[in-house]
Amino acid sequence: MASPSKRREMDVMKLMMSDYAVETINDGLSEFNVEFHGPKDSLYEGGVWKIRVELPDAYPYKSPSVGFMNKIYHPNVDEMSGSVCLDVINQSWSPMFDLLNVFEVFLPQLLLYPNPSDPLNGDAASLMMKDKKQYEQKVKEYCERYAKKEKISKSTGEEESDDDEDDISVGATESSDDEIAGQSAAVVLLLNLCSLGVDVETGGGVGWEQIEKLILLKDFLRVGPSPIWGRHTPVDDQDKRQSIVSSTMHPLEY
Repeated sequence: MASPSKRREMDVMKLMMSDYAVETINDGLSEFNVEFHGPKDSLYEGGVWKIRVELPDAYPYKSPSVGFMNKIYHPNVDEMSGSVCLDVINQSWSPMFDLLNVFEVFLPQLLLYPNPSDPLNGDAASLMMKDKKQYEQKVKEYCERYAKKEKISKSTGEEESDDDEDDISVGATESSDDEIAGQSAAVVLLLNLCSLGVDVETGGGVGWEQIEKLILLKDFLRVGPSPIWGRHTPVDDQDKRQSIVSSTMHPLEY
């Protein structure tokens, strides 16, 4: 069984490779933001939220901490803190679950099937039970006001005019696409390093800047067909590859 640090690295990599926009914090994999889209056929369809994820040292044996950074109107999400009332995360978590389960199953189910009998937002729960039509209208108002893609890059709670938002939306989208592409390249590189037998410990201080240096040496590090680099001839000299890696990024263990 993989160690907690290895499992953390692989779960975050899987999340990135599954087309989720992941924004790491402090060049580590213990705390990061994930762009989450409201599930289809729900009141939240079309909404985009930034989810803060914190992985404890004991992950996956201990559950991740998950919270909405921009506002959402939901009986089981605290409107002020964004914390989530979800039993499978808070109490019934199992090491068999991973981050993809959180974003592809648990959070979509939470938005599709709110539980007003166990609320974190008492007003939303009360309105849902007393006036379903008004509740649905308020959910959609919050989505329109707080959960648009061009707004989630701003500080939580910051309000600006619609004209200002229109001016920055195109540039923000292009910047986000570039960042996602760069991080995807880095993830593929890390997986390729693992194939070389290189032990890349994120906790050892390896950052994106160092990874970018390795991307520049991709011609020497090719180990098989890759979605970024295509087909190629692998380098057969293991000592040569390790020498290149060792001179480019530290610390590494072989």
